[in-house]
Amino acid sequence: MSADTAELKRVHTTDRLRRLRALMTDPRYNLAAYVVPSEDAHQATDCDKRRQYISGFSGSAGCAVVTRDAAALFTDGRYFLQASQELDDNWTLMKQGLPGVPTWQDYLLQVADARALHASLAGIGAEFAK
Repeated sequence: MSADTAELKRVHTTDRLRRLRALMTDPRYNLAAYVVPSEDAHQATDCDKRRQYISGFSGSAGCAVVTRDAAALFTDGRYFLQASQELDDNWTLMKQGLPGVPTWQDYLLQVADARALHASLAGIGAEFAK
């Protein structure tokens, strides 16, 4: 099987999300949502695997948003098929650019208390990996 047609693997994220949500509800953090972009702190897209780890989505463009009771992966049309094959049932695929699909920023405003938001570029990332 060539690399182009290699089977995409679905990662089961239940335990990963459970552990992240336990940290989100920890009084030290008290987070309503956790945002995991494709880019790292230096805006490089090819070296950071946090979004892939938490969601299972291996495409190069996307943003994962985890709330206390939902998980959504935002990506564009280049990755709709790939994301639908890689995301497990814990995730909602948000197809950016389609009518009625909010940006991840607007989604956050709809589902989370803005005072308790946190970008994953700092904060609980290191503790989550333990």
